[in-house]
Amino acid sequence: MNTRSMIFTLYGDYIRHYGNKIWIGSLIKLLNEFGHNDQAVRAAISRMNKQGWVQSEKQGNKSFYYLTERGVKRIEEAAERIFKLKPDDWDGKWRMLMYNIPEEIRSIRDELRKELIWSGFGTFSNSCWISPNNLKEQVDELVKK
Repeated sequence: MNTRSMIFTLYGDYIRHYGNKIWIGSLIKLLNEFGHNDQAVRAAISRMNKQGWVQSEKQGNKSFYYLTERGVKRIEEAAERIFKLKPDDWDGKWRMLMYNIPEEIRSIRDELRKELIWSGFGTFSNSCWISPNNLKEQVDELVKK
């Protein structure tokens, strides 16, 4: 599991239920036990901070990180999908999303692909994605970014 995914898992399963805040030193020490090095943890939490999933708070010379409202929503979506006991009834419709993002902004295209996978889309072709689920809300959120 990559470092960012592991951090999301820790927040979803533990940290958010116990104050939603953790000192970066504790997070590093914990993730070291799972084979993640200090630099990978710092890089992942920094990216998550820039992307708006977590926010930092200084207390003296220590930095604590907590899930933002956006991060909490992401965790709740994941929990709903992971722990859903009964799948939704399918309405018989396929949703299709097509985009054209130029090579010059490849990083945005790559991030969009990750988000589409997270949301439950599958690839039909390079820039055509489909889903049997009504993901209008998730797509609207992606477009806002």
